[in-house]
Amino acid sequence: MFDNLVINLQNAMKGKKLIRVAHILDEGLEQTVVSIPQEVWYKYPTLGEDYLKTKIPSYRPFPNINRDREYTYDHLIWKVMASGYLSKMEETPIFMASKNSTNLTEACKEFGFLELMPDYKLFKDLQYKNRLYLYGVDEEHGQIPNIQKKIKDTTYEEIVQILGENFVVQYSFDISGWNTSGGRDVYFVHNKGDFLEAQKDARDIEAKISKFIEGPSFSIIAVAMERGTFVSDFYMQIIGAPELGATNTMYGGVDFTKFAEYKDRIEPQLKKIVKNIGAKIYGKNFKGSFGIDFIYNIKDSKVYVSEINPRFVGSSDMVNFLYKRANKMPQLYLHFAEYLDCVSEDFDVLEYERNVTGSFTGSFLYMKNLTGKTIQIKSAPKPGIYKFEENDVKFLRDGYDISELNEPDTFILYNVEVLQRNIDNAEGICKIQTLESAIESNSVLNEKYRMIVKKVYEKFEFLPAGSYDSSVPYDAA
Repeated sequence: MFDNLVINLQNAMKGKKLIRVAHILDEGLEQTVVSIPQEVWYKYPTLGEDYLKTKIPSYRPFPNINRDREYTYDHLIWKVMASGYLSKMEETPIFMASKNSTNLTEACKEFGFLELMPDYKLFKDLQYKNRLYLYGVDEEHGQIPNIQKKIKDTTYEEIVQILGENFVVQYSFDISGWNTSGGRDVYFVHNKGDFLEAQKDARDIEAKISKFIEGPSFSIIAVAMERGTFVSDFYMQIIGAPELGATNTMYGGVDFTKFAEYKDRIEPQLKKIVKNIGAKIYGKNFKGSFGIDFIYNIKDSKVYVSEINPRFVGSSDMVNFLYKRANKMPQLYLHFAEYLDCVSEDFDVLEYERNVTGSFTGSFLYMKNLTGKTIQIKSAPKPGIYKFEENDVKFLRDGYDISELNEPDTFILYNVEVLQRNIDNAEGICKIQTLESAIESNSVLNEKYRMIVKKVYEKFEFLPAGSYDSSVPYDAA
């Protein structure tokens, strides 16, 4: 149905090769949206030619080698890439990363490379928690009532008069210099005691203080295009599952199967909000894939936007594999085609939305360090396809594509963290994908997946934190 866009994309890629870049280059293992898992890159460093249907030529820099940490976040790393790898390529390199960076943008400009990501300055502006109103989030489009104040200079009673007894204190990513992703640097206030605790940690800067919205959290993936904004089906976020190491504010994954009961109530509001945001950010020279987190207020039946993520998000890779599994064109191609200016004349955004609707199923779980301290991994379970039977998890075979889950009670274990790397408490150690629902309701894991997570975690062996100079792949002990 969308063959012309695929053909145009293949033609646009002739003579070019896509470079998929990890966000953290010293470990080199944090995956981009295309998410060939780290363990597959280690085994098959040239893999990527036929991973999706269009066979877009692609290459991952630095496969299966250790890198010195002195290059971390330094422009020099890009010069090493250019001189050591890219100068030897016959194709013209084009870059894509899960999250952009100033260094990547500067390096692409210096070497004349094409970058398939928005300018990092705009990326940062979209991360600002207190500027969502500039990007289409207003009273008619999902804005949560909020004020901006220094916590040290106000009182609990003053805030309650404006927002009510329950509210959220959040420091903007740009101002605080802290990473607010995953629920860090966020305080939920339900009484005066909570507020006094937040005041103890208060920084001498303004915080965004928002009305607390009671209800389930959802996510959606969208693509801002000249033709309009594509909006995927929405799916439920898993927030605060203790078995995964996620606190009541931390991200623990998503469930793609629990949206049906909310569909009629949420979808019309949601599409209006997301398409408005897409039009606004496209008008500010942002294009391509982005994610939106939102909350459904069970009291007033309204949708509220909690965050705009101007990048590929943690569930983007599974979304593309689910589209592939359903024999649909991956949403990733819209991002590529928009940047390469090769969207076919007959492509219709609404037609594509209708075509891929109903493709989602299953769950994605993000397991974290539960020790309460910084550790290293001494040994880890082998990534691949596992089966849950006799109250244990058993390795079946290698695999990373959710389409390969053909037997009941199977799941994929992937992105197993590397050995000899310091891992903070509540930092990720591995991920799970399954075609089954993993939750009972909201963010409560069901009995089966509580046991699966427990058994997977037991297969890790940890060491005290230490120093290290490079990362070691999971199977190179």
